[in-house]
Amino acid sequence: MCKIHSSRRHRIYKLKKTLSKPVAQAQGQVDLKNIAREVSTSIALVVVYIVVYVVVSALAKYVIHSVLPTYGVAVADYEVYVQILLALAFGYLIVSAVARFFYWSTVVKYGHSTAVAVRNVVRIVGIGAMVAAIAGGVAGGAAGVALGASWAWWWASPLNRS
Repeated sequence: MCKIHSSRRHRIYKLKKTLSKPVAQAQGQVDLKNIAREVSTSIALVVVYIVVYVVVSALAKYVIHSVLPTYGVAVADYEVYVQILLALAFGYLIVSAVARFFYWSTVVKYGHSTAVAVRNVVRIVGIGAMVAAIAGGVAGGAAGVALGASWAWWWASPLNRS
């Protein structure tokens, strides 16, 4: 066989092999064990944050309604504000963990820059949904729908792009 044809065949073989791999893996940036560990860690973080939020929220309600009144401290009227702060804090942690999951799920196939873009979009949409849900819970469903609709309109609006 001619040397030209064999080297050409080898280049075609390498090209096919490279194209069959995901982008980041073809660039040599991926350790699949690390990716699997990060994905499972992200899912575990979501579950842990949700469980801790439920426990802390229940503990705050118990302290405000049962423990503090025995000492003559009447702060039951302010429980709503404590619960909103807890929902904001834990909501941000949960949204960030979900965004981290999306990042590690997409970095293998599409590379770092696309995965960062996906992570940021998931984080922005998650924060918007969290704020709309909290507003709906505090001020009523109509307020949450109005806030969610106005936020979605702003996000999709061509005026917000530079």
